Amino acid sequence: MEKSPVVKYDEKGVMDGGTMGLRREMNRDIWLKEVFPEWGSYLNYEIDQFKVPSGAGALWYFGAMSCAIKTQAGAVFTVDLYSGPSIFTDRSYCGVCKTSGAEKLYWMRTHPMVIDPWKFKRLDAVCVTHHHQDHMDFYTISAALQTTNCKFIAPPEAARRMRDNMGVPEDRLIVAHVGKSVQIEDMKIDFAPNFDIIATKTGFETPVPFSQVAVGFVFTTEGGNFAFLGDSL
Repeated sequence: MEKSPVVKYDEKGVMDGGTMGLRREMNRDIWLKEVFPEWGSYLNYEIDQFKVPSGAGALWYFGAMSCAIKTQAGAVFTVDLYSGPSIFTDRSYCGVCKTSGAEKLYWMRTHPMVIDPWKFKRLDAVCVTHHHQDHMDFYTISAALQTTNCKFIAPPEAARRMRDNMGVPEDRLIVAHVGKSVQIEDMKIDFAPNFDIIATKTGFETPVPFSQVAVGFVFTTEGGNFAFLGDSL
């Protein structure tokens, strides 16, 4: 029996075009594994290999609110990394529906998936500004739980949901209280006020305090500070 050809990839997870079109087994599961995420593990490799120069900071932007930061010591942090699909929300839960008066909203993913959340060589913390699905992402959190020993940093409500709904252990959670900070390796992260009024209504009958549901992150680096305010107004 003739053996099916094997597609080749380089060290960055990019498919070899010379083997891509060979006659071989193909089904939907193989197609999904080969095509998604669209950029493969190209940026995973870049982040792992990049050495942050003295006096500098390093940031990779993945689209929407998603990004990663790396320090001189090699510590890697993601912020609001969304690895999910297009979704819809309805008025029973959605803060945007309650604010706008819409009964249902469709949220279409418009940018490609450029990072593979399962293939970080090192990940020190997953940082979440608030509990909306495109910021507190189930797929990203599940991958980080299974493939790394990272911490999960989030405001009180998001931390509770990650613990109760997604299985994040208490000893891996860092609750981000406004005005406090945390030191991980050579990175200090300050927890800043966040005025996301939509988050105060998402999943609640009566709006809750801002500090319970949302936080801003200020990352201190030798090259300057990175501030991430999520959906703060």
